[in-house]
Amino acid sequence: APEAAGSNPLGYKFSWSPKGVLLAARNPARWKQDGKIREVPGAELLGHSRPMTLNNAFAFDVLPNRDSTVFAGLYGLTEARTFFRGTLRYHGFCDRMLALARLGLLEPGPVDRLRALAGGAPPTRRQWLAALLACGADDVALLAAVSEKVGASLGTLGVDFCKWLGLLSDDALPAESPLDSPVDVTTKLLGRPEMSYHAGERDMVAMYHELLVQLEDGSLERHTATLVEYAKPNGATAMARTVGIT
Repeated sequence: APEAAGSNPLGYKFSWSPKGVLLAARNPARWKQDGKIREVPGAELLGHSRPMTLNNAFAFDVLPNRDSTVFAGLYGLTEARTFFRGTLRYHGFCDRMLALARLGLLEPGPVDRLRALAGGAPPTRRQWLAALLACGADDVALLAAVSEKVGASLGTLGVDFCKWLGLLSDDALPAESPLDSPVDVTTKLLGRPEMSYHAGERDMVAMYHELLVQLEDGSLERHTATLVEYAKPNGATAMARTVGIT
């Protein structure tokens, strides 16, 4: 919910597997747009988000969600010229996740060059990131490598997020981090109190449907439906109430 979203840079809290959230950001997507099938490989998914404002109140990112065309068939809308199914996240989520992806932090591994870290003295976070990026571990080299990898458009945001994760520090990696699996290390780094729900905090489910309908006389009508649902404080989550509890 909005009052809890500001506690971390992603504006997101884990109510299910953190690793599952990270891996979902690598799923390929497919949808129909203006009569043509559009496809995005998983490695490029986060670069295809677009902004959306809901109810003049929520600033979201919309991310393509897997194969939309399957649902077009289920709903009997295979002849629709556009059929798109997306995931909503608070604005900024996708850019920060894209920065992680460009740094290789969502790769499932094993990454060969990280295997050399095993067996020796436990690396610090900056040493591990330097090995992943194949650069020096000093401030200048590491900052330059991070900035180059994430690109000019995400430079400051990407560096700031790495700092928040502690990846530019001399702190030890979280215990039992598999050194050759970046996504597992990232999962451990995100296992911070700010990423979990605390007593009394609410989750939120937001859904938006938009239909552009052509009538028999050729005129067009736009129909929309919006759902914004909140958890009951210290009760069932919004996700459970809209999906699992009947």
